[in-house]
Amino acid sequence: MAETERRHNALFPDEQISIVQYQAKTGAPQSAIYNSHGLRVRGISNLHRSGVPIELISKMVAGHASIIMTLYYTVYEPWHIHDMLTKAAVETQARVAREFMEAFRSFSIDEARNSSATVDDDTVRYAKEKSDPALYCNVDIGFCLEDGRRCDEGGPPIRRSKGQSGDKTKHSAVPGGDRNCVMCRFFVSGPPWIRQLSMHSTSLLEKIAHLHRQETEIK
Repeated sequence: MAETERRHNALFPDEQISIVQYQAKTGAPQSAIYNSHGLRVRGISNLHRSGVPIELISKMVAGHASIIMTLYYTVYEPWHIHDMLTKAAVETQARVAREFMEAFRSFSIDEARNSSATVDDDTVRYAKEKSDPALYCNVDIGFCLEDGRRCDEGGPPIRRSKGQSGDKTKHSAVPGGDRNCVMCRFFVSGPPWIRQLSMHSTSLLEKIAHLHRQETEIK
């Protein structure tokens, strides 16, 4: 570590580092805040984060006999783990959307209407006739998590009871009738429905704020 410090300071005089503590009397190196193993771990981790394949790092840089041994040297920061999980979730969502879009086109009109929720009755036919996936994603169509089979119980809770399997809540019908999906507890999936759900959530927040102001005035 003392030699590493000396070489770095000689190469970069404007960026001096101090990683080694020296004895006051003899000037001999006493201890270091880093060790060679820690620097090796950091170097391998940085290469892996930069996108260098782990197989190449294992063979050409680390000189390990197996990739498993190299993996022990890779350290992931919380932000890096979050980025990887977010990227994987986005890629998975895109893949599922593509697969369902392909299956949706094979449905009959009646099957498509039963498995989807729309703002306009002609939206399903319009979506099935599209050949461009980008245009297809712009129509106001979403897909119910329950395939539209539970509209009669998708509304607010009306009774709570306890059974052998735990608490059970009975829900009323969807306010406004069937297919009023924005008001349903079985939320509709699909990017086109984010706008409707966002507007609905904004409305709920405004109502909560209004009630909070009323409560404050009464108190």
